[in-house]
Amino acid sequence: MKTGALPGGEAFAASEKIRIYDGTGYEDRPFPQKEEIREVYDSDLFDRLQKDFMRGRDAGFIA
Repeated sequence: MKTGALPGGEAFAASEKIRIYDGTGYEDRPFPQKEEIREVYDSDLFDRLQKDFMRGRDAGFIA
């Protein structure tokens, strides 16, 4: 599991699909909201939120 692949399967990075189990088998499906996640990841939003949090400027944070 630490490598991102199950025995006999390929890593998520190679296929960009998730495996859905239904009790009798499985089906590989495209990762939902993949493009939206990629857009946020490629933007500076995460870095700005992380820096604000580390500086204690996140007004919504409850410890």
